Amino acid sequence: RPLTPSNKKITLWKSEDGLLQCCIESQGCRFSKEYGSCIMCDYGTGVNLTPNELKEVLEKELQPALKGVDRLLIGTYGSILDTYEISSECFDVILDFVEKQNLKTIIFETHCDTVKTKILQKIQDKLSPKFNVAIEMGYESYNQSVLNNCLQKNLQLDQLLYAMNLIHRYSFEVILNVLLGSPFMSTPVQLQDALKSIDWA
Repeated sequence: RPLTPSNKKITLWKSEDGLLQCCIESQGCRFSKEYGSCIMCDYGTGVNLTPNELKEVLEKELQPALKGVDRLLIGTYGSILDTYEISSECFDVILDFVEKQNLKTIIFETHCDTVKTKILQKIQDKLSPKFNVAIEMGYESYNQSVLNNCLQKNLQLDQLLYAMNLIHRYSFEVILNVLLGSPFMSTPVQLQDALKSIDWA
């Protein structure tokens, strides 16, 4: 994974349709560190921010970028809901910052195994009903063989389904990322896999 420059605490992407993506520096996805997988994301690796560092960078860099934005997607180099990357104190900083914004939708990008009742309740208590809240998760394929052998993605579909149902219990939206173009597969098979994955979702 590429190392983050020391002065790059957050990375921002803005689309023309009013979506701003904010990626917060972290020590990286724990699946990459623990298992050497997967090949899906390559945001880099850095250091976890302290609450004070995070608060400062959100106010100085993210706040000005929110002009003309109605949707904010916020994540890390792995999972925003994973305390391995974002401490509970830092997540509180994020929620306090977001709560003050004039936005319609807040999207949190994470791995399905970080979706827990406690964190969803915290989000609901802080952000509902002012915002539409969505949890975005990497999914890629309905085919466990593709996940294991083509992508090295540590994901079980029953685990993903559990997370989806739990998110819906809090009346949050679920966003799943499907991959078109898995390696080691022909183009027709890639297309078929993507379509079946969408159907499963």
